[in-house]
Amino acid sequence: PTRSLARVKRQVTALPGGGGTPLASAADCAAALADAEARKGRTPSVVFLTDGKANIDRKGVASREGAMADALSAARAMRLSKCPAIVIDTSPRPSVQSGQFAAELASVNLQASSYAQIVNVYQAMGGGWVDIAAGMAPKPQGAPSPVQSQAFNAGFGNLGAAK
Repeated sequence: PTRSLARVKRQVTALPGGGGTPLASAADCAAALADAEARKGRTPSVVFLTDGKANIDRKGVASREGAMADALSAARAMRLSKCPAIVIDTSPRPSVQSGQFAAELASVNLQASSYAQIVNVYQAMGGGWVDIAAGMAPKPQGAPSPVQSQAFNAGFGNLGAAK
């Protein structure tokens, strides 16, 4: 748990990519950590960086069907904890699996290429490092139209106003 941009950047940069995706185990660990932080009086939120293609089940066995069933079960359990979560789909094209995982979490599912939207959502959730990160974000090709902004705010209940 951190609110430090430098720490987040170091830890995310050091993460290995590729290989197995034990998504259920990741969700179980994230839920346990979020619960521990909540018991300390903090307000946790969880961000999943994944392609959503679970392929390692809770027993450590390589099984796409079993792994996805476990991941969806873990997501449903995490949803009941009421911890806000964001799923950032890291695959080049949106994956059905990450959408299913996000739906079970009742969370936001974003493409990694939509960094500006990620910053807006995280900031609305109370993210502490967003003001620094916003200055580092790639500039969008064009500003969203008023219709796009209204749709985005309507879809998230105008979370920015709740900050």
